[in-house]
Parts: sequence; structure tokens; C-alpha cells
Amino acid sequence: MMKASSLFAVGLAIGALAVFGVRALSLDDEVSGAHAPTPTRGPATDPAPERPPAVEATHAGHTGTMPARAEVREEPPGEPPNIAADQPPENAVCPVMGNPVDPEVTIDYEGRRIGFCCPGCDKVFLEDPEKYLKKVDAERARRDAGEGERAHAPATEPLDPDRPPENEICPVMGNPVDPEVWVDHEGRRIGFCCPGCDRMFLEDPVKYLKKVDAELRRRAQK
Repeated sequence: MMKASSLFAVGLAIGALAVFGVRALSLDDEVSGAHAPTPTRGPATDPAPERPPAVEATHAGHTGTMPARAEVREEPPGEPPNIAADQPPENAVCPVMGNPVDPEVTIDYEGRRIGFCCPGCDKVFLEDPEKYLKKVDAERARRDAGEGERAHAPATEPLDPDRPPENEICPVMGNPVDPEVWVDHEGRRIGFCCPGCDRMFLEDPVKYLKKVDAELRRRAQK
């Protein structure tokens, strides 16, 4: 009888332990579920803006991608104003050689007609236009200043058309004077060797009159 009672007591104890273990496991699951974070949804966001398509770019031997750029179009430069075929050059002195301009040797550059003393100077001009245009502009400034002085100079009596030039040597080129090429300046008739020298004279009369006066003194001393 004692053995049977002992065995029964042991069986009850084992059964109680089994029931207690199952209950403990159930409680652990409930506790874990109670403390588990509840998934949340963030605020609604706008879809990411579209990016421009990427284009392949190569730089210094490296190939990569870069955002496409909008095409930039440059407007063509404006056309220079048309120049009349019979318009003379604006300068009287060749900016390359410093000689009188030949009206038949000209070039149109950026709306300006520039004259030269001989073929070839135009090609030299085109190698460095800015350099030679400065000389043309300086010549025009001298001419404008001279015209302003002449406008305020006292009027002189016109000379006899048959009167010859007072000089025999062209003060510009140093050649013998052509009696048909002359200009009247402040009561004096100055002769030149060829057309064009007269225009150079009028750009700086004081300079060339000194040469005329020197020639007259030499002739007076003979």
C-alpha cells in the first residue's frame, strides 16, 4: 500500500509541474506581446522630383554620368552696316606704312573702310586689326582737331587760280611738286607730288609748313 501511494504522489507532482510550465510559457508570450512596438505609418510625403536624364561624360580619362543641361543657343552677331561702293576710305594715311593712301586699295572691316598705300598692307592689317585701328583713330582725332581750328581761323582772301605753289619739294614725300596738285592754306598755296599728300598735309599743317619754310630759306640762301 505504501508503494502505491508513493507512486501516486509522484505522478501528481509531475503533472502539476507540467501544468505550471505550460502556464508560465503562456504568460511570457502575453507579456512579450504587450511590450512589442506597434508599427506606425509616417506622414504622407510627395514623390521625389524627377531628375533630368543622366548623360555620359568623359573627363581626364574618367567616364561617369552628369545631369543633362539645357541647350544654350548663342545669337549670331549683328551684320556690320553696308558700305557704299563709292565711299572713300576714312583715313588718308596708311596705318601700316605711314604713306598716303591709295583710294583703290581699301578693305571693309566691321563697318569701316580703311585705306592703304599699296597691296599687301591690307593683309598685314588683318593680322592685328586693333593695333592699326588705333592709328586710324589717332589720325581722325588729329584731323577733327585741325578742322576745328580752321573753322575758327580768320577768313583769308582766295588766291589767284593761276598762282603756282610756293614750294618746289613736296613736304610730305620729299619729291618734286606736281604743279597741278596743291592746296591753299591760310593764304599760302602749298604744292605736293601726288594726290593724297594734300590730305596728309591737312592733318598736321604746322608740321609740314615747317618743311616748306625750311625749303624756302634754303632757296633764299642760294
